[in-house]
Amino acid sequence: MKRFSIILCLFCCFVNVSKSQNLIPNGSFEDTISCPEVGNVTIIDAQSWNNNAWSPDYFNPCSNTNSVPYNFAGYQYPADGLSYSGIIAYTTFFSNPQWTTNYREYIGTFLTTSLSVGSKYFFSLKVCLAVQPDLIMNSASNKMGARFSIGNPGLLTHDNYSDICFNTIITDSINWTSLKGSFIADSIYNYITIGNFYDNANTQIINVISDVDYSAYYYIDDLRLSLDSIYVGAITNLNNSEYNYNNIHMSPNPTFDVLNINTDRDFEKIEILSISGKILLSEYVKNKSYQLQLHNLEEGIYFVKVTYINKQSVTKKLVKQN
Repeated sequence: MKRFSIILCLFCCFVNVSKSQNLIPNGSFEDTISCPEVGNVTIIDAQSWNNNAWSPDYFNPCSNTNSVPYNFAGYQYPADGLSYSGIIAYTTFFSNPQWTTNYREYIGTFLTTSLSVGSKYFFSLKVCLAVQPDLIMNSASNKMGARFSIGNPGLLTHDNYSDICFNTIITDSINWTSLKGSFIADSIYNYITIGNFYDNANTQIINVISDVDYSAYYYIDDLRLSLDSIYVGAITNLNNSEYNYNNIHMSPNPTFDVLNINTDRDFEKIEILSISGKILLSEYVKNKSYQLQLHNLEEGIYFVKVTYINKQSVTKKLVKQN
C-alpha cells in the first residue's frame, strides 16, 4: 500500500509538471545560435525562432549593436532572463510599393508538442513600447496577438485575423505590460506566430511624441503557452499585483565598499550589472535583507537587479565611488 501511494504521488507530480509545461520553446530568447551584429540582427539568431515577415530584431547582451539594455530602439532590461525580441507592429512610413503598405514584422516558432483539438490553451507575453524619435518610432498600437498553424506558414501578410488578439493600446515604454489570452484548438496546430495581423485601417494607434503617426515598435519577451491557466496567470499578473515591488531600499548610494539591500518581501537573487548589461556579480539569497561587498568593484555607474522568489524583478541604479 505504501509503495502504491508513492507511485500515485509521483504520477500526480508528473501530470502536474506536464500540464504546466510551456509549449513555446526558448520563450525568453535566452538560447542563442549566434550573437546578433550589424547585418545579422534578426530573430533567427535566437534558437528555435523564425522570421515570418521582414526583419524582426533580436537583442542580446553579447551584441555590440543589438545589446541589452542599450540598443538602437532605446533602453530596456528584459522582462525575464537576459534577452528579448523586437518587432514593428504598425507603420505608415514604408508606403513605397517595394516595401508594401501596412508593413508588419512577425516572429514564429514550432511548439514543443502539437495542440489537442478541443483543448483550451492559455497564452501570455510581455511587451514594452520602444520610443525613438530619430528612427520615427513614435506611435503606440493595439492588435498584438498570436496565430496558430500546422507547419511554418512562411512569410505572412496581414489579413485581419488572429486566433488571439489584444485590443489594448500599449503605451508604456518604461515597464513591461503583461498580456494574457486563451484559445480552443480546432486543429492539431504545431506552430505559433506573433505580431499584429491587422492592417492600418483596423488598427488603433496613439501618437506618443508627435502629431504624425509613423511606426509602433515593441520589445517582446517571456512568451508562454500552456494548458494550465494558473501557470500562465501567475506570470502575467505580476505587473498587475497589488504589491509594490519597487518598495526596496538600497543604502548607502553612492557607496564606497558595501551596499545594504532591504525590502519587506523575500527575494532570491541579487545581481550587479554593468551599464552595458553584463552581469558582474550574482548571489543567491533567500531573505528580506542582504549586504553586498563591493570592494573589488571599480568606480562608476552600475545596476542592481533584485529578483523575488516569484521571478518578479526590480532594477535600481548604483553609483560606486573609490
